[in-house]
Amino acid sequence: MTGPIEAGFFTRIRESRVTGSARVVTGRGDAAEAADVIAARSCRGRAMRDVCSALREVLQATPVGPVETVALQRAAGRVLREAISAPADAPPFSKALMDGFAVRSADVQCLPARLTVVDEIPAGAVPQRSLEPGTCAKIMTGAPLPEGADAVVRVEDTAADEPSEADERGGSGFQVPIGGSVVVLASARSVAPGANVMARGAIMRCGDRVLEAGRRLRTQEIALLGESGIATVPVTRRPRVAIVSTGDELVPVDAACGPGQIRNSNEAMLAAQVAEVGAVPTPLGIVRDDRRALSDRIAAALECDFVLLSGGVSAGERDFVPAVLRELGVRCVFHKVRLKPGKPLWFGVRGAPSGGRPDRENLATESHCAAPKGGGSSGEPVTRRGGSEGGQWHAPACVVFGLPGNPVSSMVCCELFVKPALRRWLGLEVVGPPSLQATLARPVRTRGERPTYHPARLRWADVLRRWEVAPVRWLGSADLVAATHANSLLVLPAGDRELAAGTVVEVVPLDVEEWLDAVPRHCAAPADARRVTEPRERRE
Repeated sequence: MTGPIEAGFFTRIRESRVTGSARVVTGRGDAAEAADVIAARSCRGRAMRDVCSALREVLQATPVGPVETVALQRAAGRVLREAISAPADAPPFSKALMDGFAVRSADVQCLPARLTVVDEIPAGAVPQRSLEPGTCAKIMTGAPLPEGADAVVRVEDTAADEPSEADERGGSGFQVPIGGSVVVLASARSVAPGANVMARGAIMRCGDRVLEAGRRLRTQEIALLGESGIATVPVTRRPRVAIVSTGDELVPVDAACGPGQIRNSNEAMLAAQVAEVGAVPTPLGIVRDDRRALSDRIAAALECDFVLLSGGVSAGERDFVPAVLRELGVRCVFHKVRLKPGKPLWFGVRGAPSGGRPDRENLATESHCAAPKGGGSSGEPVTRRGGSEGGQWHAPACVVFGLPGNPVSSMVCCELFVKPALRRWLGLEVVGPPSLQATLARPVRTRGERPTYHPARLRWADVLRRWEVAPVRWLGSADLVAATHANSLLVLPAGDRELAAGTVVEVVPLDVEEWLDAVPRHCAAPADARRVTEPRERRE
């Protein structure tokens, strides 16, 4: 419906929320009912998305967030937004890789060789003498080589020149004072130029590109930035994610449940999921199924970068969320996805122009659905915040997900769609949910018209040298106990069929630490010290 709404239209006819058919009603003909139908038709008129198409649209509509500068000590886990080049050579001087004697390699080609000690160079000191033929300098690990030296002889391969001081096993050369003589033993063999030395610039040269934009900063990257003298780092600001739970049946987690009530587990669950990615969860509590209250709470939530609404997006008479979002200027991108659990998923943006779209068709293959990559290698964000000028694409002010109310449905949708969107916002290169192939450990029967993301247990079959997966016993989208037993989602195809044991299937791993429990251990711990990873069987 694109034209003006006929006066009194909604006193005579209303689109059924359940069946989509028209039915005669006797009710109020106000603008709220008009908005309900327009909001429903704006998304219902489009075909239901499959998972990969929906994910692609989510990522195309999600901007890369703004940049902020943080101290290096606070940068761990953040996403680098600008490429980093080496400001100097590393190491900045040629240095000894072990304790011993800095020598001219030409002086120790015939062994044993006798050299005069002219200097002692501890780490952090500057050499005071250059080496002339027949001389050497005591040197400690990490100390700079003196001029004229091109190799280091290990202290174990030296001895004092005086027989009374010599150690037949070697290693006593450090007892020789400056001005004394040291013998390089035959055990040193031939000492080639560069032996036991790290040359200046061997690790990186000034101007070398050492870190690319879009990389999450781990311990290693933090250390490299510190070595490079970079005290502040340009990173993506952490996205703020508002979480709103809707429903008259909900009570806080610390409250006793009355008749017909359940606790608001989704708020804590979603907060934990978005925090895993590096976002900042902002729980806004429970809002009842009241249109005005819902509008007020969502309006406050839209001040954040993302909004996650739990519940109120299905087809019930009191599912007001899509209509309220439209009233608040949130444009629906799609409503409903062909998957189980999670079919009612709603996705939209506020602030995006109706025309124009970013160029994000480059695909990666490292993830489920071959999701598009994040920001470009140049480090520039794909989109920037602001309005639309001349039809040019600018980032939406807020990205909104309407998640199903059942907890496992909400969890699955967050893994498949919300987390990739957050990774895109952060500017990560690979954003889609990871996936791998595994073989079924036992036969599985599939039913239904939608692919099922079934909670499952993934493990490495050491004897067979392959991944195996088995579905856990699952009673449906309200069964959180099954979710706690799972470390992955088994992707079962649509249709009624029997999948035999050994069939190759796709698996989406969940929590990384839980996933790694299934991997063989390097230097395996004693059996009594390892945590039991297999869940106890649930009673039928």
